This record gives sequence, structure tokens and C-alpha cells, in this order.
Amino acid sequence: MEKIKGIQREIYKQDIFVKTLLKQLWEAKDQENFNSINSDYIDAINNHKFLIDDLERKVNLFIKPSEREAMTSELEALRYQLESNYKNHRKATCEVREMIREEERKRLFSHSSDETELRRRPVVSKTAGQRAANVTSDLHRIRSLLADQVERSRLSYEALLRSSDNVNQIREEFHSMRGVISHSKSLLNKYGRREITDNILIILSFVFFYATCAYIIWKRYPF
Repeated sequence: MEKIKGIQREIYKQDIFVKTLLKQLWEAKDQENFNSINSDYIDAINNHKFLIDDLERKVNLFIKPSEREAMTSELEALRYQLESNYKNHRKATCEVREMIREEERKRLFSHSSDETELRRRPVVSKTAGQRAANVTSDLHRIRSLLADQVERSRLSYEALLRSSDNVNQIREEFHSMRGVISHSKSLLNKYGRREITDNILIILSFVFFYATCAYIIWKRYPF
């Protein structure tokens, strides 16, 4: 059971690490930075999936079928979170790559004549400023959403740990009560056997008493 708890802790730590990398992915400014973070993200989420699969194997090996329902629900929640991370990664990959390509196109087409540049500078500056403000606003919103997800994951992790401790405590109390019940049953059986023995001894005592009386009477008053 301690091994399963250890894997659970690693899964929640890995989930927080994956969300941190996803947040950094949204904030990538160039293709090189994006590729580096994306490579780390893929390794992290593959490790996340491996840990969940390992937890499922351990549950099937070490948890009794009658006690497996709570762990099955937790596994479903973990797999749902993993799938959500996959979806967010696909969305980030598409949108951030498009944003980086757009910025590269702007740099390529920005080399024009000085006169044209001077005429277009006010318009371009205004448009670029507006786009930059929009991108910054979107990044702040995404950062806030990711921070909320990380906080919810942390709270879920703590709640599940408390639930796991409660389940273990109930299981230990059940095993303790089962030992008490078994001991009580043994005592009752022993008491029942002793009561039968006492009854037999009483009957034998009466038989011996009446036999003695009959013998005395027979000796004193022979027929």
C-alpha cells in the first residue's frame, strides 16, 4: 500500500510539472525556445502517462477486488486530467506556432524603403501595439487559468491523500474488529464445551450418589 501512495504522490507532482511546462509553452517568444520547452513537455507527459499505467498495474496486483472501487474512481480522474493536458498541449502547439510564424513574417516584410517606412510607421506601430496588447491580455488570461488548474490539482491531491488515509484507517479498524470477533467466537465455543463438561460431571455425581445410597441400603437391609 505504501508503494501505491508513493506512485500517487509522484503522479500529482508530475501533473503540476506538466502544467508548469504548458504555461511556459504559451509564453514562448521564438521557435528555438518553443521547441526546447515542447520537447521537455512531451517527455514529462509521457512520464505522467507511464506513472498512471504503473499505478493501475499496482492496484490490480495488490488491492483486493472488494476494496478496488475507490482506486478505480481515482484512476478515472487521473486519466481524465491526462487527456485534458493532451488537449491543452495540442491547442497551445497550434496557436503559439502560428503566433511565432506571424511574428517572423512581420520581421521579414518590415524591411522596406525609408520613405515607405516613415509613411507606414504610425499605422504599423498602432496595429502592432494593439496586437501586442491583445496577445499580452490573452497570455495573462491563460496564465491565470493555468494557475487555477495547478491550485485545483494541489487541492485535489491533498483531498485524495486524506481520503486514502481514511480508507486505510477504516480497513485497519475492520481487521482489528475481525480479530476481536474471532477471539469472542473462540471464547464462546470454549464456554459451550465447558458447560457440556460440567453437565456431564453433575449427572455422573448424581449417579454415583444414588448408587452409593443404594449400596448402603442393600448392605444394611438385605432382602
